[in-house]
Amino acid sequence: MKEWLCENGKVSKAVFLLIKFIDLVEEKEFIYDEIVDCYIKLDNNEKSEYWLDQKMRYLVE
Repeated sequence: MKEWLCENGKVSKAVFLLIKFIDLVEEKEFIYDEIVDCYIKLDNNEKSEYWLDQKMRYLVE
């Protein structure tokens, strides 16, 4: 779904759905990667770094 949304110019919607989805999955690493990828596509370095940090915190837990 993320790919389709991104291809159709709805990257922000993809981020919204991924963030909602993150609490529903056990293995979150992939979701964090997808969120970071979306923010890179949006050219939002601050948010991509924030979510990369969240991923690192998740991996340390």
